[in-house]
Amino acid sequence: MRIRVLVVLATLLASASVTHAKSPVQLAPMTDNNGDTVLMVNKTVGTEQWVLVLDADNGVLSGNVFDLSGKPPTFFFCDVNFDPDLWTVPAEISSETLTLTCQVAGGCTILDCTSDWHSAGADITLPGSFFLP
Repeated sequence: MRIRVLVVLATLLASASVTHAKSPVQLAPMTDNNGDTVLMVNKTVGTEQWVLVLDADNGVLSGNVFDLSGKPPTFFFCDVNFDPDLWTVPAEISSETLTLTCQVAGGCTILDCTSDWHSAGADITLPGSFFLP
């Protein structure tokens, strides 16, 4: 499942600006024009649902993907390299290219299960337009 998720993540990120237009997005309530921007995205990709949160202020992308047929979810956490100082309102993220260094893990049925995380492999690039409706 994890290898398939990584392939789908790479495919999703590579084709985000064309294939996944008009997906729901939202700004977190604390988002303002002073650099605190948290963008939330919910996208359906084939039989999978992708739920992503980009914390632009802290340079972190996190989320999960689950198969709509009921398979267990996969979670991911990525360090994001981009320059949020180049834009003053969230819509200007479209001019960015984000580079993601990600880790993935399966879901847990009990807490403390942080040791399940492992590298997703090579860095992935993502156009900022992915976070726009």
